[in-house]
Formats: sequence, structure tokens, C-alpha cells
Amino acid sequence: MKPILKASDEEYWGSKIYEEGPDPEFTSNVMKALENIEMDPRGLGGGLQKKAAFKQVLRRMVMTGAAAVILMGGAYMVWQNSPDSTSMIGEHRYQGSDSLSTNGYWLWDEEYERARRFDLLQMQNVKVEDGGYSMEIMAVLKDRSHIVIITKQFGPDGRSLKDSVRDPFLITDTQGRQVAIPGRHLRNTDPGIQDYVYVFNGTVPDHIVIQGKAVEVVADPEQQPQERVLVNWPLELTMDMTNAKSLSVSKPLEDTYSTQEGLNMDMKQLLVTPNGIRFDMSISLAPQMLEQVPSNWHNGLEVLYHVKIKEGNRYKTIGSYIKKVESQQMNTSSGTLEWSNEFDSTVIPPDSSHVRVVVDGLTMRFLNEGAIQLNPRELDKNPAVMMDGGDTLTFTKSSLLKDPSTGEQIVALYAKGRFMNQPLLDEWVAVDNNGQEYKVHIGGAYTQGEPVTSEYLEFAIPGLTNIPPSITLKRTVIGKKRDFQWAFDLPAVSNLPW
Repeated sequence: MKPILKASDEEYWGSKIYEEGPDPEFTSNVMKALENIEMDPRGLGGGLQKKAAFKQVLRRMVMTGAAAVILMGGAYMVWQNSPDSTSMIGEHRYQGSDSLSTNGYWLWDEEYERARRFDLLQMQNVKVEDGGYSMEIMAVLKDRSHIVIITKQFGPDGRSLKDSVRDPFLITDTQGRQVAIPGRHLRNTDPGIQDYVYVFNGTVPDHIVIQGKAVEVVADPEQQPQERVLVNWPLELTMDMTNAKSLSVSKPLEDTYSTQEGLNMDMKQLLVTPNGIRFDMSISLAPQMLEQVPSNWHNGLEVLYHVKIKEGNRYKTIGSYIKKVESQQMNTSSGTLEWSNEFDSTVIPPDSSHVRVVVDGLTMRFLNEGAIQLNPRELDKNPAVMMDGGDTLTFTKSSLLKDPSTGEQIVALYAKGRFMNQPLLDEWVAVDNNGQEYKVHIGGAYTQGEPVTSEYLEFAIPGLTNIPPSITLKRTVIGKKRDFQWAFDLPAVSNLPW
């Protein structure tokens, strides 16, 4: 273990108030779905008890669609690449070498039950430590689509880490080639428990290796400036995947769709496991569209779709926010975004005979040239109004803040806005009266809906330490929604191997 440099301006503001987030519709429906769910007060002994809670949550999520407030900054994330300590779905605790006990509201309850039934569960008792920081691997859930690694992490004081580490594993074959990538999943962040999901993005070998890698640990998230420690947690676990591979069905998909702008969507694969249905797609841009977007156009891209399942003489509609696991990976050599979504089998039964996917559009980043020049010292008396691309922002005041990363003061501008576009994907820069350019980080809150509105937005400008007489704000990237209708049927799967 060794200390590393304290978080720089860019690192701090980038992670704290400009962390990219999920589809606001998804967040809205998840939060609404969790309202008024009664917690089971009974304690659980021994093993995991099968509950209807996960089904109840998903069922509520299918039915809800009201507006919500989306907070900007790391705290509001409902989809996660790595967990944190905010409890949302419930808690689960490790009870020994052969059991995991939960209160029934853990995201992986149903999957744990299936893993036990189909021999897809591998209990572990592995602990690695460096400089007083330790991690325990309690169990691994596995299928042909993904694996879930269940861990605990502790600091030198023996307490659970307040900020769990991001992506501490590398999943390879026995030759050291990476075979799975970090996925996003509906968070179930019980204090002291961290779950990591990795999605297989190609041929799954008969044996995989879970390798630990060096990670950064925040020594004390409440201390400013933050001190980060580099921790080496070496471990190597080999998993047999032959049974998981045998309990799966894969079928090629050949449906394609192209827009006039040059967006190309190609379905690749339907994958069915005991845990759910997953479909994979490639997204690419024609040369004329690449000229309209930034190099990071894939960051934050969200495919908007819904699924129709035939039940008797009627169809049940499921929104895309019900997806359980999602992964996206940019293929830099081909310029193609590889995308996959997976639904739990309690939502879409693996033996469903009539499943239709309807793609309604997507949201993504586009280049933009909107700008406004203003006098930040006069905003409280003379608010400045910016109209750009159908959006309206009113800047109302300026102030000096203390940069938590460096302790220096920085300039912040405040605004309210009404957006016809997708402000969570926007990128801004500021230019002072001397021509110096600074990156802008935005904090605040948005209401979900059309239009999106905000009564409080904070434009923090790290590096600008005094309020100048003139600032030009430029929105260089704008998040836009593209609407279209593309529907295709998933092939029915019969004779499931379980």
C-alpha cells in the first residue's frame, strides 16, 4: 500500500459534481417503485428464503411512470458501475461458508435461488489485505451472460469502507485474455456489502479467472482535500463455466435499422439463461453523422425502448428501465458501440413465445455552438438569459466557493432552466475576459418530464479564483433525443436445457 497524490481539481469535480448518470425516466420509475413497499420484519435464519419482493418491485416499476427530481452529482446514481453505501433495495449479510441471508429485498435474491438450484453458485472464503485495507469475497453467482461477485471491504479501523472501490477485478481466460467487462445494475447497496457484475462480451471459455487488481481507496471521504491510497489486493480465483454454458441458449439476430442522419443499429444475439433474457446490439455512425458529434458520443448514450409480451389475447408492456443488467463497450478499432440489456426471468420468462422489442429512439451527445457573454458581478441585478437549441437558461447570481480538492476559492454561477433537450449530457466551458478557458462542472437538480426544468443549477469553474468583469459560457456539447419507431420480434426458444 502506498499513498498517492491528493485528488486534483479535475478528479474531484469530475467525480463529485459531473458524474454521468442514467436515463432520468429510469431513475424516476425506480424511486417511485420503491415507495410504500412494506419491509419484512421477520429475521431469517440459515439460507436465503425465496421472496416475492423482487417481483413486487419489478411489477411496481412496470406500472409506474411519474415525474421525479434527478440530482446532479455522484449521489443521485441509481444505475451503478460500482456500489456505494447508500441503502436502497435492502440489506443482505454473509452468514457463513454455505449461506447468504437477506431480508428478501436484495436485487440478486431470485438469482441466488436459481444459482443454488442449478449449481451456478460458488461460495468463497477469500480475504486479501494491504496496509490494513481488506476485501473478502463471499460468493460468486454465474451464468452464461454474467457473473456477480459479492464482497465486503474494510478499512484499517475494521469498519466497512464508506466509499467502496470501483471495479476491483479483471475477468480473464486461463491465458490472461479479458472475457468480461463491468456491467451496470440496479443498485442494492447495503452498508458493508458490495456487489460487482461483469458481463461476458464474447465467447465464454470453459474456465475463467477472477483476478484482483490495484485500486484506489478514499482514506476518508469526509476529509477535504481527499487523500487516496493505492491498495494492491492480489488474488486469483478459477471458476468452472461448463455447467453455466450448458444451461443457455443463444440465437443470432439479424434485424437492422438506419436513420437518415446516419445512425446504424444492428441486433446481434439473443441469449437465454435461467436468470433472464439478454439481447445484444451494435451501434455505429456513418461519416456524415460523426461530423456532428464529439469523440465521446457514446458516453451516456441511452437506447429508449419497450418490450411487449403476449399473455393470452393481450400484450403486457415493459419499459426499458426494468432492465436488470446493462453493459456498453466502445470498440475503438471499428468505432462501434457494443450494447447489451438483460431482463430478469421474473419479468420476461425465458420460454416466452411472443416477445416484441419496440425501439422508440435514443439520447446522445451532439456538438453545439451555443454561447452567452455576461457580467457575473451584475447578475443579481440584471439576470442574463441564454436561449439555445430550444432550451432557456436564466443566470441569476455568482459567488465564490471553496474548492474541496485544493482549498482554493473558485467562481460559481447560478441559474434556472427549461430544457427541451437532455441537459445531463451537456458539456460547458467558460472563457474569462483574458481569453483563458476553463472546464465547467454542473451541479443541481432537474425534474423529469417534458420539458425538463430546474430551479437550481450551479456552474462551478475550478481554476477561476476571482469573479471577472466578463465571462463567456459556451455549451460545446448538447444532449439530444432522437425519436423513431423500429420494432422486431425475438425468436421463440423451446426445449430449454433446464
